[in-house]
Amino acid sequence: MSDFLTLDTGDRIHVDEYGGAAAAGRRPALVALHGLGGGGYFFAGLGRAQAARNRRVICPDLPGSGWSPRGDRPVTLDRCADAVVELIVRRAAAAGEPVDLMGHSMGTIVALKVYARIPGRVRSLIFVGGLPAPLPEVRARLRDRAALARSSGMAAVAPTIIPIVFARRSLDAIPDNVAMFERLLAGSDPEGYAQTAEALADASAADVVAGVRIPCLCVTGTEDRYAPPAAVRAFAGSIPGGRFRELPGCGHMPFFEAPDAFDRVVDDHRDADARQASP
Repeated sequence: MSDFLTLDTGDRIHVDEYGGAAAAGRRPALVALHGLGGGGYFFAGLGRAQAARNRRVICPDLPGSGWSPRGDRPVTLDRCADAVVELIVRRAAAAGEPVDLMGHSMGTIVALKVYARIPGRVRSLIFVGGLPAPLPEVRARLRDRAALARSSGMAAVAPTIIPIVFARRSLDAIPDNVAMFERLLAGSDPEGYAQTAEALADASAADVVAGVRIPCLCVTGTEDRYAPPAAVRAFAGSIPGGRFRELPGCGHMPFFEAPDAFDRVVDDHRDADARQASP
């Protein structure tokens, strides 16, 4: 199911949902947050796979990304976090039960900000190719891309990103997925992308990490250039009980590059948390 949700703030966000009412309440709902230039479509494969096992998966397009309009207010990660909080309160938490929250790349920072706002409504966190703040070299790259989006449009930005976000093997093995990602990225709103890139370049949720008190899984690919394994391993180690998983042959987009393996990682995390919660 896909539809739009109008928020109390006036934002109108597009939401993809898998599993629906039939899966609600059977297992904790999973709310999945995309990265820069992405949308809920990032998690279509995961959503369908999880829904087949009676799990509800909710994937919003954050303000200014995908099909969610940018609106008149500047795009900030706090604005994105506020939108996700309202989404969880209004739709995701069936009968008041907490949700599992997953953030990819930029979505990691948004997820941490959401947790800081409503810790009681988040059961666990999954971070995919993400860190609590961009690395210094990534911040510079983001600002350059914002300038390019404004000067030359997204058709100029998209080809520069492909060889960085996908592993070499993926470029050869899944050219259709790579082409789909490039085409959708090229069709993004240039100003929405530029504002989001600038917001990400200035963002940090490092102050939240020390206060995380729920199970966390940090996942990255062996060839991820935005969130290299060493940095993600250190991030996982900074969280009490944080777990680390590295997916071989993957870059920054493991849900596209190794969908079956990624689906198993998500299931393993859920099952591990269920065992931990059992008396």
